[in-house]
Amino acid sequence: MSAIIGLIAAAVVRSVILPAGTKLVRRTLEKYGPVAGNLARQQAIATDHANIRSIKSLSQIRSAFKPFSSQFPRPNNVEEAKQQIMAEIASQPFYTSDEVGLSQKLEALKKASTVNEVELAGKDLSSSINNGHHAVFAGVVKDACQRASMKIGFSKIEALPSRLRSGVIRFAATDAKGRTLVTEIDTPKNRDVKIETEVLGVNDNSCHQILDEFHAALEAEGVSLGGPPKREGTGGICTLAAAKMFAGRRPASVKDTSKAARSRGSKLENEERRKRLNRAAQKPQVKLQVSQAISQKR
Repeated sequence: MSAIIGLIAAAVVRSVILPAGTKLVRRTLEKYGPVAGNLARQQAIATDHANIRSIKSLSQIRSAFKPFSSQFPRPNNVEEAKQQIMAEIASQPFYTSDEVGLSQKLEALKKASTVNEVELAGKDLSSSINNGHHAVFAGVVKDACQRASMKIGFSKIEALPSRLRSGVIRFAATDAKGRTLVTEIDTPKNRDVKIETEVLGVNDNSCHQILDEFHAALEAEGVSLGGPPKREGTGGICTLAAAKMFAGRRPASVKDTSKAARSRGSKLENEERRKRLNRAAQKPQVKLQVSQAISQKR
């Protein structure tokens, strides 16, 4: 038997372990003039106590925070336009791991001399912040999934390639019994992060217990789900692209030994054997027919 579970990671809360060098974007704003600094500090006082050890997905931030630009008319003054953009950024709990790149975008906004230039620099800055936060969140979810796997005994972690699709993180976690959890993390920028985990190398119904333990360990890591998990049996047939890739190159000793898998293997072996016997039986007949045709011509 084997099974697969699908989860939506809406946020990671509580004991978040952020990568070295990762910080809140609003902290960087404090360096850019008294107005930007005051806005950043006000927002920090209002919201940091609730978010100090949490990080939300990009789609969750967008749904929870209404942009300032949609609440106020387009400013005619350059400084007002800059303040409006800074206020919008400071109001949202974005993270960045590239403070140098963020500082460059902020400098471009600071140097803008017309409202149109401010708007262009603001869009460039917003895009950079969104991309940076999304990358940080995806990395935090991956780390949480790997720690959850290790907590339930699947301690051998192996990264798997994602050749055909960008924004997909894949890895396999194997335990001492040769059983494997293969996880795919889909990280689209316009939706919540999707986690799918498939169990391989199990020949009984323990796959459901393993997925229950993984789910519980993931929640203990602080992953807040955007809805109930979806689960289905696979009947021993690999479903995820990463699972198919992993099963195709791992040793035979840890390949799927389920009844369904053995049945498929036996059918394929019997079919190949039948084809070989048929080819062998047909060859002498062809030679005999050719010999007879030559004799008749003579």
